[in-house]
Amino acid sequence: MRPAPTKHMFQARHARLAYHDWAGEPGAPAVFLVHATGFHARVWDQIILKLPESWRVIALDSRGHGQSPDCEPLNDWLEGAGDTIDLIDGLGIPFTAAAGHSMGGYAITATAIKRPDAFGSMVLVDPVLLSPTALETDRMGSIKTIADHPVARRRNGWVDWQAFHAEFSQRLPYSRWQPQILEDYCRHGVQPNPSGEGVLLACPPMVEASVYFNSQWANLMDGLPGVQVPTTVLRAKHTPFTPGERFDYMNSPTWDGLAVHMGNATDVYLPHLSHFIPMEDPDLVVRHLIQAVEG
Repeated sequence: MRPAPTKHMFQARHARLAYHDWAGEPGAPAVFLVHATGFHARVWDQIILKLPESWRVIALDSRGHGQSPDCEPLNDWLEGAGDTIDLIDGLGIPFTAAAGHSMGGYAITATAIKRPDAFGSMVLVDPVLLSPTALETDRMGSIKTIADHPVARRRNGWVDWQAFHAEFSQRLPYSRWQPQILEDYCRHGVQPNPSGEGVLLACPPMVEASVYFNSQWANLMDGLPGVQVPTTVLRAKHTPFTPGERFDYMNSPTWDGLAVHMGNATDVYLPHLSHFIPMEDPDLVVRHLIQAVEG
């Protein structure tokens, strides 16, 4: 049984970041993980517990998420990805593999474009790497500012994490998750209210809304062919997005031509799963991570 991770703080160029380190054995593989928008590093706990204990695993709290304290809205996904690049440079660890879910998949791909030797292989779990058509489409419709985004009005206050959990366990998409993963998300996804009363979301609604709002310009298209490390793209159920309709966050945002457009990638389509692949089928992600490390 792995011990709990050690939390560290790192000063990137534009943000102060928390990362969580599950120590492994000297010379064993090292794996780097980045979570999705609105989540935090500890949503990976149940996956990490199923990886070989000898491996070292480092999981990042992206800025404004988890225990990374910079809570200003994110105006540029490349700036957020730059935090990941700064941390990789600062750690100086030759990572055998990296995995990123959703926004995290974008971040590790951007890192691989800028630092081709950062990772030996990658697992992109339903990454926000959009099709050319989606990049040319106004996906926000009537939402003209971050404050207009419905996520900006998300509830942000509960008596404790257990009350947060009780509410979320009854509704989609959370009711589809593995129970322990939902508990990890809720337990580590809140922080004490400065007023002293109850808890608030660790990722403030305006920060989460800013990430969604600016996803429409998250374009790595030109750099994708140059990513030559072995990569597995796990894609969830996808239905075409119709402009003017509210985006379904259970639907996959990933371009179905992504793997073909990259230098050395394999596409795995999973229509029985929603965008929340690691929460619904962690064993599947474990298998692909082990395969990425062991070849």
